[in-house]
Amino acid sequence: MTQYEMNSDDYLKEIEDQSMANRWKDTKYEVLVHMNIRQKGRFGELYARDRMISLNHSVTKRTSSDHDWVIDGHKTEIKLGLCMKLDDLCIMNHISVKKDWDRLLFIVFNETEENNRLVWFTKEDLLELKRNDNNLFKRLFKHQQGGKNIKNDDYMCYNIPLLLQQPFVHQLSDWEIPHSPLDQHFKK
Repeated sequence: MTQYEMNSDDYLKEIEDQSMANRWKDTKYEVLVHMNIRQKGRFGELYARDRMISLNHSVTKRTSSDHDWVIDGHKTEIKLGLCMKLDDLCIMNHISVKKDWDRLLFIVFNETEENNRLVWFTKEDLLELKRNDNNLFKRLFKHQQGGKNIKNDDYMCYNIPLLLQQPFVHQLSDWEIPHSPLDQHFKK
């Protein structure tokens, strides 16, 4: 059948068959493919909260709309990247360095939950990269929504594999759990 003989229903079926959304078919995360950007963002926030609590981190409500949670005293921005074609190939949207956050926790949602990545970096490290290695910064981050032309500091990261190799990007296991002063008392 040629493109001229095809009706709109056939075309949708062909696109669906070619779509990498099928990678998520019959998984508990299949619905993520059909969520709008705000719904995906909210899911990422809740997933991060639940994961951090399960690892004995303290998670409290945000203190402003510039970040999503306060985790172990750090104002934390949460970003979710849904890998549609291959593991670690996704985009991180709406990173604003002018907003009030200390750490950015990035969830890379791969095909299997065992291959998901939870990594983080500090705003301080991001700003230092922008100041001291602007070429690398530009290879990792691009202006979004008019960006430079409207003096918007909203960035997107489209090169996640390169980002994951950077020394300022930490594994979730590197996120220290603050110790209570009572810990020292009970060690005696």
